[in-house]
Amino acid sequence: MNVYIFFHMNLMFSSVPESMRTELVRRCYTPLLDLAEEGCFPLGIEASGLTLELLHDCCPRWVSRLAGLVRDGACEFIGSGYAQIIGPLNPASVNMHNLRLGNSVYSSLLGVTPRLALVNEQAFSPGLVPLYRAAGYTGIIMEWENARQAHPHWEHHLQAAPQRVAGTRGESMDLLWNHSLPFQQFQRAVHDEVTPEEYLEGLRNRTGTDAALCLYGNDAEIFDFRPGRFCTEPELTGRSEWQTIRDLLCAVRALPGVRPVLPSQALKNTMPQRPALLHLESPAQPVPVKKQAKYNITRWGVTGVDDTGANTLCRRLARHFAACEGKNASDRPDSPAQSGHDSLWKELVYLCSSDFRTHIVPERWQAFRQRLLAFYETHMPHMPAGDALPATCTVPPQRVPAANRLLKLETPHTAITLNRNRGLAVQALRFGGVNTLPVAGTLALGTYDDMALGADFYSGHVTFEMPGEPKATDLVPVVPRITETARTIRVETQISRAPLLLHKSITLYKDTPRADIRYRFGAPLPAGSLRLGYITLTPQSYDRRTLRYATHNGGTEPEEHLLYGSSTDHGRAVSFLVSASCAAGMTEGTAEFGDARHGLRITLTGDSAAALCMVTYREASPSFFARIMFSLQEVDDTSRFGNGVRKVIPAPCFSFSITPYNR
Repeated sequence: MNVYIFFHMNLMFSSVPESMRTELVRRCYTPLLDLAEEGCFPLGIEASGLTLELLHDCCPRWVSRLAGLVRDGACEFIGSGYAQIIGPLNPASVNMHNLRLGNSVYSSLLGVTPRLALVNEQAFSPGLVPLYRAAGYTGIIMEWENARQAHPHWEHHLQAAPQRVAGTRGESMDLLWNHSLPFQQFQRAVHDEVTPEEYLEGLRNRTGTDAALCLYGNDAEIFDFRPGRFCTEPELTGRSEWQTIRDLLCAVRALPGVRPVLPSQALKNTMPQRPALLHLESPAQPVPVKKQAKYNITRWGVTGVDDTGANTLCRRLARHFAACEGKNASDRPDSPAQSGHDSLWKELVYLCSSDFRTHIVPERWQAFRQRLLAFYETHMPHMPAGDALPATCTVPPQRVPAANRLLKLETPHTAITLNRNRGLAVQALRFGGVNTLPVAGTLALGTYDDMALGADFYSGHVTFEMPGEPKATDLVPVVPRITETARTIRVETQISRAPLLLHKSITLYKDTPRADIRYRFGAPLPAGSLRLGYITLTPQSYDRRTLRYATHNGGTEPEEHLLYGSSTDHGRAVSFLVSASCAAGMTEGTAEFGDARHGLRITLTGDSAAALCMVTYREASPSFFARIMFSLQEVDDTSRFGNGVRKVIPAPCFSFSITPYNR
């Protein structure tokens, strides 16, 4: 059995104050190089270009030492990019520059251009595959367990050897497995939670059954170093954990049938002649992530202190920089101005770092917030960071008789019916005239035989759930105001229902089939799950066998997922602490929802917050239930509210257009 091990280094570690970085190097990174130098076990070492730059600034000898070990073959360097960013949450332009700038740092400081990449936080999407290939990578490392969970039909033996991973446009690349359960067992042995004998006995049971096994593929910073992030962190025992690692690896090496190799050697030695071509994603899990279910994509998208605000400004900057690229001849790679061009992208990639979006200590958050806002205001002065707050609601809600509750608006291309007693929820949306079937709207109680779906399912509304509190919605009586211009018809209202204070508008266009929905929040919200922009499909208008959704998750091409036969619920809570289980990044600001013939295209407007996209689908007699929604805020263990914490955008705006697609 080929066994391999690699350590992930990240000097940007979210819960480590900058003042402790020198101690971290002394306690974690120097013993790691000592281990590689001794040669008792071949090691892989992965780090971002940013981590190497920071190390070069504070400990240049350490970087020189690593470069020498890599050159001599004592260890293998694995790449990841300039900064540790979550690929499926960032536009393709950011991901491309991240990989390019990372390779530049690797070449400059280590003299290598790695061919094997660790997917950051194991957050994968098929749109990343062509980007890794374009950057010169031939293989990636991804976790087996969560990918397998999304594909229970996979044969167990697939984890015993490398395979091939599929991208969006027919591309593929080598896939080396990281094994989450074995690496957590290794971690427990080092932390003295199980004995070395118990660990080795578990490993013996695998010997002879697996062609390749990753012993450990996670943080180097958790050994002999406790930043105090969790109350459950195991205490240091007084014995060096790096010595424990050394002893464990020597014991593993002595096991019969075990062959320690570098990660790239494991890839080469055990790759089948005909590897399976695997799709790691699925409709229910478009973005697989590492370890337990709490580590899903919402962790870096809509939780933390203000992931939504930070991601919103970063995406606006990315669009702006990408639009400017190529317009000026001085932007050619051989131009003297390229260094300035690179500095802008390098700063943006830095600001996209995942460590600003999780367990960040207060002083680092404050510094990050100021740096992001200053950078944004320098390059985007024409678009303020936050939207102006609406006036407070002065018109009291008035419920109207059921016969008069529906408000109908119509243009030559679009017809929409709104419910005045339900916060202008969309009763029916039609494109192509009033005589066409509605493509989305409200499904009334009794639509389904299943009691689990025994409710009204609206479109265009807002829901907000706080832990231990009743759900708040905007489904209340409102007094709408209608205005008409030569080009549009708009209906708007203000809603004040604690803790929601918002201005809501729906706009139809007379010259094109299009409906816009816009929400402006008037005050920051407390801890909770904020979902809005629901679009519930009307089943009679679609072919259930070709029903699908498509959006971008960090790549240049949209990723399509067929829903028929699946059970998909991205917004399902993981636990009382983690309010959602999955989402899609919607990184280019568009999503499609419908069947192979026709459906809806949702496009975020330029000033909209960077929401995550969530889909729900299930077979339900007599048809199916399908809806798409968007999240601006979720709750998990990284969420931080109150106590003087200042958000990037205190009260976000969310705005999108709905247009039809026909094929």
